[in-house]
Amino acid sequence: MCKNIYYFAIAILLFCSCDNKNGDDQGSKLDNVVTNVATDVTPFSVTLNGVINNYSVGDISRGQYGFLYTTEPSMDATAAEQLFKQYVSEGSATGCKVRYATNLLDGNSFNVTVSGFQPETTIYYCGIFITKDNKTYIGGVQNTITKVFAPSIQTDASPQDIGVMDCLLSGTVNLDGSTTKDCEIGMFFSTTEEGINVNGSKVVYSGKATDGTFSVKKDMLKSSTTYYYRSYLYHKASEKYYLGDISSFTTKNADDYAVDLGLSVMWASCDLGADDPFEDGIPFAWGSVVPNKQGTLDAYEHYVNGEYVDLGTNISGTEYDAAREYWGGKWRMPTREEVEEFYNNCTSENKYIESEDLAYLVWNGPSKKTITVKSFVPYKCDETYSSRNAIPERWTATLTDDAVYAYAAYFFKSVKKSKRKRELCIRPVCDY
Repeated sequence: MCKNIYYFAIAILLFCSCDNKNGDDQGSKLDNVVTNVATDVTPFSVTLNGVINNYSVGDISRGQYGFLYTTEPSMDATAAEQLFKQYVSEGSATGCKVRYATNLLDGNSFNVTVSGFQPETTIYYCGIFITKDNKTYIGGVQNTITKVFAPSIQTDASPQDIGVMDCLLSGTVNLDGSTTKDCEIGMFFSTTEEGINVNGSKVVYSGKATDGTFSVKKDMLKSSTTYYYRSYLYHKASEKYYLGDISSFTTKNADDYAVDLGLSVMWASCDLGADDPFEDGIPFAWGSVVPNKQGTLDAYEHYVNGEYVDLGTNISGTEYDAAREYWGGKWRMPTREEVEEFYNNCTSENKYIESEDLAYLVWNGPSKKTITVKSFVPYKCDETYSSRNAIPERWTATLTDDAVYAYAAYFFKSVKKSKRKRELCIRPVCDY
């Protein structure tokens, strides 16, 4: 009879030390581990808090203390005790995780922040303590629910730096406790308002996703075209999109860049993909309308099965002409003959902006109007500025007699052969 009373008393003591699921912050005075209410609850993480009693700070520090927690199945005091025993004997507990604290906070209190949860998830947890001599203690069971995920994202309706082929767009995002690895943010694009959807074109923000303003640059746009855009946030774990308002912008008209030099065609004041003569244009392989940024045969789409694809001897104004593709209208790549007309009827002079370490050529046409061509690697010689080892090449639309080469305009009064796989800029021309 006495023996049965003894085991009953032990069971009552274990129950008192483990069962605290009603959230009593202080627990029993006899408890060696007290599980306290969770704090800093977000949609994806929570901070678990606990206290160890009846041991000195030194003894606690020499042991291990932290939390046993689970989201499934639910855990009561009896289950917690069995799972803790399993963890101590096997090093793991079915359906549960253990996270130890790294240090005591204030005397005998400690906490651990755990993450990786889904929004609106119930977490069951209890404090644990293993002394240096392997005595084990477990606190009462608490539970908490992660918050609803309610991010917000806005689209800035005032685009910046609108050009002929690019635009800088921005938005504002509040990640509501999520992190870079949880979410992707960026912009959706379309030439129609109906095309703004999750299956459409998008540009992903390349920086670290944090609360606040973000911006993306959209390039390879077409001249004088209206684009619709909206900011988005994609939550990876839930596979859910959050969208900002739809806004729009219209690219500049490339016709505004036409310069009448008094020749058979008008010449552009800047390179394709640029908005002023001192800005770098976009380089293309000959006959390509999408830059591959490699300049190799493997990347050149018009080299197939060891042979160059026949695009014709003059691609000006065709589907292989990047100037026609993006600037549209009457814009196109110049032919070899039009470049030679340019050289034979225009005069050039070297210029240098010392404050910007920038060399360039100014070409004067018969009409007294001019265009400027950026040069590179400037150096000073006899009080004049020139360039070396970086002659500014620009494609013509004319193929040579050898299919490997097309003609390129060297803006030092010459036209030379250049391998088609190379990526060079284009200075467009347009018909009157």
